[in-house]
Amino acid sequence: MAGLFSLDVDDIGLADEGLVDPPLWMCNDDIIRGIKALLEFDRCLEEEARLVHERQALQVWFAEEWEIIMKGCQVTGMCYCVFTLIGIIIISCVSFVVSDCL
Repeated sequence: MAGLFSLDVDDIGLADEGLVDPPLWMCNDDIIRGIKALLEFDRCLEEEARLVHERQALQVWFAEEWEIIMKGCQVTGMCYCVFTLIGIIIISCVSFVVSDCL
């Protein structure tokens, strides 16, 4: 055990002689970049699947909300006010999304 802490860089066990060439994924820059690109592509596919799921959930939610608004409109007869409010909300949301993207 005492010899373990006295290892030197020049010791025969640490010399390059007799070592096998490292694998290409470890030393070839093109392969390293390719692996990183493939991993990033996989993450993009995963994110796309999450976004599709989120979009579907949002569409279901909006359809339910729209149905509630239409029922309320029919009951109260105040369709003009409801549609004006919806227009204002949509314009506000679009403005927020556009400003967030810039």
